[in-house]
Amino acid sequence: MASTKQSKVHGRPNALRIPPATILNEGADGAVRRIGRIYEARGMAETVTSFSDAGGTTAVNEVKNSFNDFAQLVLQQQEHTGHVTSGTPAVVYAFADGSTNSTRPTAMTYPNGRVLGVDYAGTSADKLSRLDGLTLDGTAVATFDFLGLGSFVRTTYPQPGTQNTLATGTGANRYAGLDRFGRVIEMLWEKDSAALVQLQYGYDQSSNRTYRNDLVARSVGQARDELYGYDGLNQLRKFHRGWLVDGNTAVEQPGLQQGWQFDATGNWQEFTQFDPANPAKMLDQQRIHNRVNEITQIARTVGANWATPTYDRNGNTTGLPQVPELTSLDKAVWDAWNRLVAVQEPDSSGGWRNRVAYRYDGQTWRIAYEK
Repeated sequence: MASTKQSKVHGRPNALRIPPATILNEGADGAVRRIGRIYEARGMAETVTSFSDAGGTTAVNEVKNSFNDFAQLVLQQQEHTGHVTSGTPAVVYAFADGSTNSTRPTAMTYPNGRVLGVDYAGTSADKLSRLDGLTLDGTAVATFDFLGLGSFVRTTYPQPGTQNTLATGTGANRYAGLDRFGRVIEMLWEKDSAALVQLQYGYDQSSNRTYRNDLVARSVGQARDELYGYDGLNQLRKFHRGWLVDGNTAVEQPGLQQGWQFDATGNWQEFTQFDPANPAKMLDQQRIHNRVNEITQIARTVGANWATPTYDRNGNTTGLPQVPELTSLDKAVWDAWNRLVAVQEPDSSGGWRNRVAYRYDGQTWRIAYEK
């Protein structure tokens, strides 16, 4: 990456400019050619502006941040079509004022005026500044229970009446959803006290997940259990879906089955897939990679052929197999900051049309999605 330097943007000091994009890769999008940052006295980014020209004169979009005395973000204005103005939509953040030895978040106000409130109700939650619940315009939308200082063990959503919990035991072992290492071994989703989803998990000594037992699916005759196998480098080597048997060490009547073989750097050398419910998805595919781990060849002994992906000089994928026409390539378009701005498909005239397009602000936040 090129070095950055301090300079002025529109006569304003303390501006850090990323070097402009004066030369683009072939096929790169040039809608944004410069990103400028202005910092306030404490070193925090106050303004981030995207420009359509390398000289930094025409703003495409801009973000302006305001901070309180504790260096907390209290106001963020996001202008998607130029410089920030008095009418630019803004998000407002509220915090405790420090008078009770706390500056914890208390609320967030959206541009449309709706307020997300943060609740610390209860003696323990209040003293620990531990989140007790969330409200939207004063109505409770979620409440939380914890094990210890910060481990979520139950989340309740009052409006749909659903609950996600790890507290599946009784007596001394109330939190049976966790093992002695704090790993999730059982998770239950309920609605009106009826189980929607109840999953059990197992692990090996390296904490790789070895199985998933879907109790609710099993109760209605659906084979949705899963079994996983790994190599000595903890890489996933096999995946089977069906009915778990023999102490969750094997799958009976397997459905979808997948397997992988890897090269020394972890790239897939071979991928196999078998699905008895859909023989068209059967696949035995081999891949060859170059020294920078880009795919240079895709072959197969079983299944449909795939087109070989292409890349630009920054390593971004510029051509990727179409779905479902895997023998042809879609085109991925990137900008000077390696952000994906469009995925395109061939049109009837021999050109390209967008399947989907994205726009970003100078903080690399996605601000527009077009399909």
